[in-house]
Amino acid sequence: AAPETGFRGPGRKADCCPQVTLEALRVFSYLEGGERPRTLLDAVRTTLSLWRRRGDEKPYMFGHGMRFKTVKWPATWYSVLAVLDAVGRYPDVWCGAAANREDRRAVAEMAACLIAYNVGRDGQVTPRSCFRGFETLSLGQKRQPSGLAAALVCEALARLAPLAEEIAAVNVLSLGSSKGGTGRAVPPR
Repeated sequence: AAPETGFRGPGRKADCCPQVTLEALRVFSYLEGGERPRTLLDAVRTTLSLWRRRGDEKPYMFGHGMRFKTVKWPATWYSVLAVLDAVGRYPDVWCGAAANREDRRAVAEMAACLIAYNVGRDGQVTPRSCFRGFETLSLGQKRQPSGLAAALVCEALARLAPLAEEIAAVNVLSLGSSKGGTGRAVPPR
């Protein structure tokens, strides 16, 4: 708990906080490899395991359903884009010598969801959900494609280029839903 307020935050003490984990992964990605904590790749794998276990477990306040897959702009909260932006910075976990098949598959599934739920057939990104207060920005309205949103999606996906074939092979409708869902993923709009 914060000594000033007594607020401990959401979730149980033993749970990882997905949002804080992603923020830490992004910050540590700016350090050179030798300066990074040795356990950093374990944090990346923990993030990927949350996706893999989505049908059985749900971190408090952090689901993996339609709201996770449809980015709310600006992408400052836990979403498929936030996860891929952070995880994509650590290719050793999903395509390096130490990579395992499950982590590789989790990244490919999430990338396929990012595309299916956020990128139009014309290749453009038109925000479907936006935080209030950003209406003057292209990513803060839902009527027209946003070049900034498209650039941010492309930046995250560009890091995953080695997985392009695996991403293209994922059928997002065949993926299991998150805990509490009907057992099938809700299709993209």
